[in-house]
Amino acid sequence: MTTSNFDSSKEALLDQSAQRARREACRMCANRLQNCGNVLWAFGLADDTRRRALATVLQIGGSIARGNVAMLEAENWYAAAALCRQLVEIEYLVWLFGTNPSEAEAWLSATQEDLRPMYSPSAMRKRSEGRFRDQEYWSHCELGGHPNPKAAFLLPEHILPNDEPPLPTPEWMWVDLGQHLERLWLFAEVATKTLGLDTVRIVADARRDIENVLQRWHERDACADGLT
Repeated sequence: MTTSNFDSSKEALLDQSAQRARREACRMCANRLQNCGNVLWAFGLADDTRRRALATVLQIGGSIARGNVAMLEAENWYAAAALCRQLVEIEYLVWLFGTNPSEAEAWLSATQEDLRPMYSPSAMRKRSEGRFRDQEYWSHCELGGHPNPKAAFLLPEHILPNDEPPLPTPEWMWVDLGQHLERLWLFAEVATKTLGLDTVRIVADARRDIENVLQRWHERDACADGLT
């Protein structure tokens, strides 16, 4: 990142209107995703196995996302990074369910022995044929996977490797979370439509609320499309 790009990104990250918009987007997306999962699950009474699979993954994703928001609000940066890495894996599954609905049923009924070779992060990236990048997931693993000294700057009184000038930690983490939640919702929209669930009221309401909050975020936050 050049000095001019660093300065412009830092300025955008610290803009108070942008901060409010990115936090609002993260909270809304996290809550609506979990609400969709809870209603689609409906005590697990639905006969459609594919619906139960998608509901389960959305419930997990919503729980992770809400936990991520809570960790960011508590300034627990390392825990937030760990949860965001898990959220990436939810993206993989929801994308897969929307691409091939039979995978939802296969995932829900898979044995523990089958889950790793078929649905592990590395296997899913290969199956995506380039849709998901290795480097993106590895970067998240470095910050929130197995203990790694590279992630130490997320801990109290630590600094970035090589004394690099840091971007405001809480703000770029909010941006990163928002971008993953936006992508997850796009996959969820496709999956609900593919499985014939897009007309369920909770899904339709979530679509309206999330589209509105994401629009406000992109209008007010220069970082919403990515840090330069």
